[in-house]
Amino acid sequence: MVQHTAHFAAKIIDATTNVPFREHKREDGQIFVEVEPDADYYIYASCSSDPEEGPKICAQYEVDGASLGYYSSLWEFDNQDFAGFCIRQKRKHTETSLKFKNTSINTDTSSGLQLLMGKIVVTFSTAVLIPMKKEKDFQTTLAAQNVEHSTKAVETVKGCVPLKRSPATYTTVWSEETKRENAPTTFATATSSEDSSEDLDEDSSDDENKFYRYTHGRVIKTIVLNYCSTLGLIHHKILPKPPLWDIQRLHFPIKRETSEDPTDSVRIEPKKIKITREMNGITIGADKYIDFFDLTEHKSSD
Repeated sequence: MVQHTAHFAAKIIDATTNVPFREHKREDGQIFVEVEPDADYYIYASCSSDPEEGPKICAQYEVDGASLGYYSSLWEFDNQDFAGFCIRQKRKHTETSLKFKNTSINTDTSSGLQLLMGKIVVTFSTAVLIPMKKEKDFQTTLAAQNVEHSTKAVETVKGCVPLKRSPATYTTVWSEETKRENAPTTFATATSSEDSSEDLDEDSSDDENKFYRYTHGRVIKTIVLNYCSTLGLIHHKILPKPPLWDIQRLHFPIKRETSEDPTDSVRIEPKKIKITREMNGITIGADKYIDFFDLTEHKSSD
């Protein structure tokens, strides 16, 4: 299930399969996403509002309190975007996926188990057009301990400008058609249009080959996606505890050796037991011998 409001949605996408990670909703309404350690992912954001009839919408992303450092101009990409680690250098843009990373701060101190717990926040706001500025090189800064960039890249032509710029914060969008596919695909490098000029004339702002800059305006909606490993979901009581047998295997997996011939796994030699029938101290009939298999001497391998 995707967390929806009237016009907005956000989810975490597996960068390998392009499929959203499974989500669980707690009684208080919070969304918990079930993820795997070291998995590559993108943050997906979408908006259903029509930019021709209403305001243009941009999206900002935070992973465990660390901003990705740029905005997505949703109206330039069919009102949806896949966000990741972004680098712009000498007008060349490369955007790669993020990675869920094991960290000591997300470890259960009582058991030492990796819970991989964190939070992704997507903030939707109106976009406000501002005077054009010259692009500068940029790279996403990820200071949080349990996020890092990966090697899977998604094609992009959008510009990225650090949020710390003053007096306003900016993002670059392109007025020509620069739409991506509905799901991220891998590219080694994605390059912006070479027709755009380094020095832009403000009087030619209507030129289709020029780019414009926007800053974020009024915040419309904020969506929070908590992410956890399966053990983290059990720790938060989102998922029920499995039976003792299953949880033991989950915590302490054991590699089991299999045999091609199942009869080779256990070999038990029978013991001969003598049976004698007596009555009033007199033996009746001949002695008999039966085979006795003592299974108590062999512990189960399961």
